[in-house]
Amino acid sequence: MQVGIGFSQDIKALQAGKSAAKQAVKQSGQPNITFLFTTGNYDPAEVLAGVQSVIGSSQLVGASTYGIITRSGVCTSGVGVCCLRGATIRAVTHLQKQFPAASSKHRDKIKIEHLLQQNDGTPGTVFVFPHGLGNNISTLLRQLH
Repeated sequence: MQVGIGFSQDIKALQAGKSAAKQAVKQSGQPNITFLFTTGNYDPAEVLAGVQSVIGSSQLVGASTYGIITRSGVCTSGVGVCCLRGATIRAVTHLQKQFPAASSKHRDKIKIEHLLQQNDGTPGTVFVFPHGLGNNISTLLRQLH
């Protein structure tokens, strides 16, 4: 597995996304999956466009955050990118916009299990980025457990 990380505090959102992604891809090569973290003082659409212009067809996940942990400490302004590449890495992304309440007749509509296994049935790894103010997070946590 190859890993690359990049970080930028460029004032322009598009350039910050490009710069952080270029640093990461330079270390990892063409990634299978890319993790993007950006602080709230950037236009997320611009950051996303900058990152996507560099990572190509890589799967992409991420979140907006108050701070990004770097070797220099926690930065409250910046864009961080982590790229993973490997022959055995299979990346799938999924966006679940609503989580039904545990008592809802629709609670079984969320099927996390298929995300937890690879095609051959071996266990996989799931990264979850729930919205901090989202609804029924406890339902999601029970299904993950």
